[in-house]
Amino acid sequence: MENQNHSKEVKKNLREVYDTIADSWTNLRVKPDEFVNDFAEKNIGSPLLDLATGNGRNLVPFLNKNIKCIGIDFSRNMIKEAKKFLSRRKLTANFIIADITKLPFKEKTFKTILAVAIIHHLETREKRLKALREVKRVSNNSNVLISVWKDETAAPNEYKLWRYHGKEYKRFYHFYSLEEIDQDLKESGFVKFNHRDDKKNFVIEEKL
Repeated sequence: MENQNHSKEVKKNLREVYDTIADSWTNLRVKPDEFVNDFAEKNIGSPLLDLATGNGRNLVPFLNKNIKCIGIDFSRNMIKEAKKFLSRRKLTANFIIADITKLPFKEKTFKTILAVAIIHHLETREKRLKALREVKRVSNNSNVLISVWKDETAAPNEYKLWRYHGKEYKRFYHFYSLEEIDQDLKESGFVKFNHRDDKKNFVIEEKL
């Protein structure tokens, strides 16, 4: 019970942090990740699901190709920022407040799925596996792109600080080793995938 309560507290804290820093975060995250741009150049199917969409920046290269996009995030204020971010660019997508470990979609709904910089925010392996299994469940022979922070410290779990209006806000991170992300993907039902290093990330693409 104590572990459950701690897990709920970490999640609640992370949501409150992103609700608080949403406008600051969106001002510093304007362009899509370069590996997302590369992924968008491939044969991408519609509809597309962006998990932990943030301000929606990673949807831009797909919306420019007329891909139908849905973004989810557990932060209400991040969803607000995403709508404004795309509106300023005369782009539109559907947004839903939802939890990555319990996606509100039927099986095999999406042809393309982005799970960029989200899995490593989940504080237990059980939750990380649950999220990856949800990605697999809603994918339909999908093009799946996943990124996680790789192991760059002695400790696998760490809190990173975000400074905003003179205050410091903690965000939980789990740092993956290559062996660990491979194991988690296989246990979640991913069979054919490749990965590469991208600065501080492991970037994984499911092979069709």
